[in-house]
This record gives sequence, structure tokens and C-alpha cells, in this order.
Amino acid sequence: LAAVIAFSRDAIVSTTPQGIVQTWNDGAQRLLGWSAQDAMGQPLLGLVTDLSHGGARVLLERAMTGAQFQMETTLVDHQNQHVEASVGAAPVHDGDGAIIALSFVIRDLRRRRRSQANDAMLASIVRQSRDCIFSVTREGLISSWNPASEALYGYVCEEAINHPLSM
Repeated sequence: LAAVIAFSRDAIVSTTPQGIVQTWNDGAQRLLGWSAQDAMGQPLLGLVTDLSHGGARVLLERAMTGAQFQMETTLVDHQNQHVEASVGAAPVHDGDGAIIALSFVIRDLRRRRRSQANDAMLASIVRQSRDCIFSVTREGLISSWNPASEALYGYVCEEAINHPLSM
């Protein structure tokens, strides 16, 4: 488990119930810009700023209630750069059910968001093209069909999708 945490691309952080950083993996350093040496023993609120949900204090207080949660938000890193992130948090309980630590997994969403924006742009280009553009699965079924294909072949998208190219 320690190796998984150490080599994860995601930021994995644990704090005391009061929000003092106990563990800070390399993913946290890459994502948020603070070294483990600088982060350990510091209040998480001093290292992470949340712009979307009333501040990092709200995230920490929510985790302290004992609730597990996951949310997308915008954080600010050590260099004051905005980081679109998914934050998952969960309390760590002892055998009697008392909260002894808080765990946070923070995933960088910027690459995924850029990819989604690129996909949307390419889809728009295909939709607006005057050229017939369609794709076919390995099984020979039509999987995409643009408006120019509709005009040329006379089948609307819904009629063409999942049908053989030989229709």
C-alpha cells in the first residue's frame, strides 16, 4: 500500500483531525507545488486554497464531520496557479469509531478537461464539414455519421448508426 501511495500520480494527503498534514506523497508535490518536507506538520489550510466551495476550510470541516465525499473544484497551488481537481475525502476511524485522521485524494482534471475541449472542437469540425465523414467499427458497423453523409447518402444519423456500411 505504501508503494501505491508513493508512486500515485494523484495527490494523496492525510491530516490529523485538526487538519495538520501527516503524509504528503510525490503526487501532492507535483500537483500542489509544496515538497513533503515543507508540507509535513503544516495546517492543510495554509497549503491548499479552494476557490469553488467557500474555501479549503469548508472541505476540511466537511471531512471532519465523518462524511466521505468527492467533488470537483478549483484549487490554487504553491505558485498561485489554478488547478482544476477532483477531491475525495474520507475520515480514518480507530477501533472505537473515533476519527483519528482525514485522508484526501486529489486528482488533476486539467488534462481531461483539455482533452474534452479538443474532442468537442473536433466533433464540431466534423459536424460542420461539407465533406462526407463517417467512421466504421472493426465489425463493419457505422459508428459516426455527419450531416454531409446524410445529404449524400439520404440516411439520417439515427438510421445509419449501428448498421453495416453496405446498407
